[in-house]
Amino acid sequence: MIARFKWYIFALTLVISMPFLIIAMYMFQKNNRYLRQKWCYYTLLLFGIRVKQIGSIDETASLIVMNHTSLLDIMALEAIHSKDLCWVAKKEIRDYPIYGHILAAPKMIYIDREDKKELLRLLNETRERVESGRVIAIFPEGTRNSIAKPLKAFKSGAKIIAEKFNYKVQPLAIIGSLDIMPYGKKELYSGEIRVEFIDSVIATKGSNWFDNTKSTIEERI
Repeated sequence: MIARFKWYIFALTLVISMPFLIIAMYMFQKNNRYLRQKWCYYTLLLFGIRVKQIGSIDETASLIVMNHTSLLDIMALEAIHSKDLCWVAKKEIRDYPIYGHILAAPKMIYIDREDKKELLRLLNETRERVESGRVIAIFPEGTRNSIAKPLKAFKSGAKIIAEKFNYKVQPLAIIGSLDIMPYGKKELYSGEIRVEFIDSVIATKGSNWFDNTKSTIEERI
């Protein structure tokens, strides 16, 4: 009962606070990263959710990939990562009235997975963001997973991007967010989300780096 009540309060908090965050990001573009980081950190803290970093962030990595079980994954990463993250998200999020600006205001990348012509735009925007000093963040599973593991099959988008530009890729294992926000349930618990930063790899065509990355993340969960 308490967990359900807490979930509704959490959802209401996001609904009310997110438009103010969006407005602030448009008004203070240079402080965009700072605003997102503090909003995520204090929102999680308000609900008794702690984020523990395990391992070191590779400041030279251009792309990060990780498992995905809840919205909390994004908030946890935004709260602790040292770089300005650029998330690759599905177009449907951008199309939400008002709230879709959570992608537009910080210049995230959206993709229409039904349109094969989107690949060229994705590559161009990825290169532009990385050249401006940002780190591309992708959930290779493509959508949330209802269980911690096994991971869903990785979509090819991250592989194509990384190999096209020979990016250094850092895998991450996110542990605990599914316990705090169970998939498909309107429940929220206090607790700790652990984010393990794994050794980076260079995305080289012809190697097994992509499959090995999936296996490594699975092992750490």
